[in-house]
Amino acid sequence: MDINVTGVWRSLTHEIPAMLQTGGGAIVNNASVAGLVGFATVPVYVASTHAVIGLTQAVALEYSTPQVRVNAVAPGAIGTRMFRNLAPEVRQRLASAQPMGHIGQPDEIASAVVWLCSDGASFVTGQTVPIDGRYTAQ
Repeated sequence: MDINVTGVWRSLTHEIPAMLQTGGGAIVNNASVAGLVGFATVPVYVASTHAVIGLTQAVALEYSTPQVRVNAVAPGAIGTRMFRNLAPEVRQRLASAQPMGHIGQPDEIASAVVWLCSDGASFVTGQTVPIDGRYTAQ
């Protein structure tokens, strides 16, 4: 909760005033696919990522000016160092649960974040973009 919720909240309390003083910008919070669906074995993590999505929506509404946009990404299983450090059987279980048949890569998340920060996403705010290889479409 400290990292996922309090960390995002504290970041927002510094980002928003700076953006309002400098003419605006785009914020992309990092949530998780666990913020869109439940997972039985990690209830606190699920709650914390749901909270990040709620913060994203609330702040986007509170600062709904054309100059400030707030969105989030909700990655699924991604091949990061943390994923590689999981036990092999856990990595295999996560990989086999992916509808697209493979784990996502960090650059796939980065590409979505870059787009959300771009002028191409100028009409997008308060949204959470799942990047999960169709996991939440099941």
